[in-house]
Amino acid sequence: MTLTAYEMKNTLPDFLKQHGLATAPMTFLAGDASPRQYFRLKQPPHTFVLMNTPASEKPQQFINIATLLTSNGFSAPQIVGHNVAEGFILLEDLQDDTFTNVLKANPQQASSLYTLATDTLLALAQTFHSKPPMIEDYSLQQFMEGAFLFVDWFYPATHAHPLSAEAKSDYEKIWMKVFEKADALPKTLILRDFHVDNLIYIKDRPDTKACGLLDFQDARWGPMVYDFVSLIDDVRVDIDPAVELDCWNRYSQVFSQFQEGTAERAITYMISASRLTRILGTFARLAKRDSKTQYLTHIPRIWRLLDKNLNHPELAEIKNWFNQHITVRGLQHD
Repeated sequence: MTLTAYEMKNTLPDFLKQHGLATAPMTFLAGDASPRQYFRLKQPPHTFVLMNTPASEKPQQFINIATLLTSNGFSAPQIVGHNVAEGFILLEDLQDDTFTNVLKANPQQASSLYTLATDTLLALAQTFHSKPPMIEDYSLQQFMEGAFLFVDWFYPATHAHPLSAEAKSDYEKIWMKVFEKADALPKTLILRDFHVDNLIYIKDRPDTKACGLLDFQDARWGPMVYDFVSLIDDVRVDIDPAVELDCWNRYSQVFSQFQEGTAERAITYMISASRLTRILGTFARLAKRDSKTQYLTHIPRIWRLLDKNLNHPELAEIKNWFNQHITVRGLQHD
């Protein structure tokens, strides 16, 4: 990875100089499904992370939410400095122990890490009882835009033709009903990308502070279980069913309305199904529009997770729509 994108911005040297990092070596750290890029700057004995983010990725919102989280005792990266106009944000370096990396090296830590992640979500829900001023509602429009990524991108990519108007209308009606039910659930701050790739294990911090948080600039005020199903129905990794059950038990012990057999628990499966459907559309778009085909490897797992949710009787109408209209599930590399 070159630094070409940075070298084209003649304001970067001044930005780094302002923070005493003019001569600090800079190496590529990570990129993701968005246009954001991350670089590590080394200034012994410290390291920092430089985020390069276009205006479309809401740099000021990232700063606001990071500050909101840290001021409430959560381990989001501290904001060291920023130039929002240029898209530069200098961050505390939470290092490289993502839950994903730790689990690869030590699979036996799965139970403790997923417990930590679940406890962090419980703490978020118990902390944010009312909507912070800078946080927007998770709106019907956002929900439906996510749902329609599937029919706009995944369906034509797999079936080689657009979905019929009648089928699209039925699809819209189904997900409108789901949103109405989800919108009636208790609400809290939802980070909307809560999974093991975006969680950092910080072993020298106590309790839920040991769970570092990344990628939260799209946070909204929405159904409190949204992040929980993002964690347990992770499209990138397989989770031991026993670990998943432990997470559910831990979550529903604190919030008893989500115990198995309740109406709220059924709505949780609907929320997960909607999220998985959106991700199918997102990954198809990344592959077809942005040539990011690496995400296609996750498609079979997404369908397995979606089927798991659709098999609940309360989701019969959604399942019937998929059975009737989806005849091809695989998306091939070009």
